[in-house]
Amino acid sequence: GAMLLLLQLEQGPAAASAAAPPAVKWVKGYSFGKSESHPHAGVECADGGFLVVGDGQDYSNETVVKRYIYVLKTDRAGNAQWQQRFGDVAWNYGKFGIELADGSILVAGAMSTTAQAGTHGQAALQRTLLHLNGRTGALQQRLSLPNKGWEDNLKDGFMCVALGEDDNSVVATG
Repeated sequence: GAMLLLLQLEQGPAAASAAAPPAVKWVKGYSFGKSESHPHAGVECADGGFLVVGDGQDYSNETVVKRYIYVLKTDRAGNAQWQQRFGDVAWNYGKFGIELADGSILVAGAMSTTAQAGTHGQAALQRTLLHLNGRTGALQQRLSLPNKGWEDNLKDGFMCVALGEDDNSVVATG
């Protein structure tokens, strides 16, 4: 199976110079079983841990779901605290995630609404935000918006999400 790798570099003036690259503090790998994984984003959380968002194909279950959204939360040493995957049918993509002020997680991506056979170009994708429990990764809420672009072979979902100025709003792009 494929692995997600998380690498942390030493920081500060002694860690990097023009003569030497930054020192590696640690490297961790995470397996989602018999799968192909694509981590697209990693961000630091308030507790010093990290959130990794991506997608991958699970080769042990290819009947209905072709690609899942993967989300991983680690502690500050890179040890996995939880990992989740989302998507019921066809092709699903995770692109970015952030931690909200209350400790919950918001993930940007795209999710299929139909299980049509064939390539991802034949599946109806919706721009999707997943609101997750920050301690467990459990889904709290899913917001999906119609994406008529798939009819014109445009397959993008939300690619990024950021906090608004007042922490009560978010901006999602895609």
